[in-house]
Amino acid sequence: KSIGKFPNLSFNKLTDDSFKSIVSFKLQKLIYLNLSNNSFRNVPNVTNSFPSLETLDISHNYIISIVPGAFEGIKKVDLSY
Repeated sequence: KSIGKFPNLSFNKLTDDSFKSIVSFKLQKLIYLNLSNNSFRNVPNVTNSFPSLETLDISHNYIISIVPGAFEGIKKVDLSY
C-alpha cells in the first residue's frame, strides 16, 4: 500500500526538532511532503528517510543550513520565501 502524501504539515509553527522527528518515520513510499510556512532553520537529510519522495515543499521557512545531499533524487524542491 502506498502512503503517497503525508498529512499537510504547513502553517504549524514546526521547528527543527519537529523536522528531525518527521524524518525519523522513514516512510519508504512517501512521494509528496508539504512542510511550508513553518519555523525550520536547518534541513536534515530527507532522501535517506523518504527514498521515493518526488516533491518537497519547504517554502516560507527560515532556512539557514541544509545538509549536503539533503535533496538528492528529489525531482522538485521548493525553497522559496
